[in-house]
Amino acid sequence: MAHTNVRNTGVWVPKATGGIYRYPLGTILPTDPWTPRPVIPNWDPRLGGVSDEGVTSTTKRDTEKKKDWNGDKVRSVQNGKDDTLKLTFIEPKNPRVMEEYFGKANVTVTEATAQHGTLIAAVSNSDILPHFAYIIDTFDGADRKRRCLPDAQVSETGDEVWQSKDWTVHQLTYDLFPDLAGNTFYDYTERDDKLIESTYTVTLSGPPTAGTFDFKVADLAAEIAYNSTQAAFQSAVAALANVKSATVTGTAGGPYTVKITTAGVAPVSVDGTDLTGGTVAVA
Repeated sequence: MAHTNVRNTGVWVPKATGGIYRYPLGTILPTDPWTPRPVIPNWDPRLGGVSDEGVTSTTKRDTEKKKDWNGDKVRSVQNGKDDTLKLTFIEPKNPRVMEEYFGKANVTVTEATAQHGTLIAAVSNSDILPHFAYIIDTFDGADRKRRCLPDAQVSETGDEVWQSKDWTVHQLTYDLFPDLAGNTFYDYTERDDKLIESTYTVTLSGPPTAGTFDFKVADLAAEIAYNSTQAAFQSAVAALANVKSATVTGTAGGPYTVKITTAGVAPVSVDGTDLTGGTVAVA
């Protein structure tokens, strides 16, 4: 079984600044995960908390299998593609969540007064629920993922339950529709691997009279001769798969100044086990 690169696994959660946000249909949405979400005057996009079940995205392709005279499958014809999104809002007293459930035009909010608290009036009718654009922002540690839905509409509403032993929630399913480019959603993922430049000094003491030492960048090592030239040292380090670039200055036998560029923070160490008559240190 192939070894799993744990950095490629994902557990996406909203943290404090993420979640799901609603915008008027036609809003220009970001095309990366770091651009701030749109700000529209007199429009609050926040839809509040979602249950610990998170968001379930489903894509179904309607295909028809074609067979030849022998009954062997020889072709698959796609007749359609359907994308849906399912989630459960846990703030039933949030007017914007109520607008998702009843329809925006069917919810009216009257501000609180000295005599009465905020009044949220909703009516249920057969009006078709409106289309909106949505942004979903999530994080996995320092990695982040954004999904943009240019056109989505609530297509199913779950049961609304009032009882003493559980809370009231709104389970909603959205149908996703293609935009003018034919796309139903856009995903943007940024990994925490920004290029970082670091400088180190490698010093040989003793001095050693033979052997080699390892210059390690994370779990990869470059084998360096005790009397290596700066050019040979630089070539060995630059060849490491996790080093984007390397520059080494100094004279044969050191000390050496090593400047490396890596994707994200990569710990650097040295191992002088194979040196004869000396030691190596990095700072």
